[in-house]
Amino acid sequence: MVGLAALSVPFVEAFMVNQAVAPPAVLAEVLAFAAGHSLTQFLPAVLEMTRRRFPDEPVRVLLEEDTEIEDYRYIVIEVGTASLTPDQFVAAHHGWPADLLQHCPSTHAVHFVLGIR
Repeated sequence: MVGLAALSVPFVEAFMVNQAVAPPAVLAEVLAFAAGHSLTQFLPAVLEMTRRRFPDEPVRVLLEEDTEIEDYRYIVIEVGTASLTPDQFVAAHHGWPADLLQHCPSTHAVHFVLGIR
């Protein structure tokens, strides 16, 4: 695992300000996939945006392979929902894709998926 420090120091500092939940560790395989798909510049913003949507929940970053589409892999930003009311969950879940497109072009956004625990 690689900590967020591998992404950038300013990002880590911004991410950790007023955060009750520790920033996610990013696996080396996720960083390699991000680099190979020109996603590295978007990953910090996507993680920060996810933290804003789910501020009190732990976030995990995973690399998964689609079970139906051969050779299709994507980064899963997995969040918990234990502290959210149903209305908060719906708002966060439905707002995430629109927010994603504010931080990442659609050509690259296809490589990010929100996972719910």
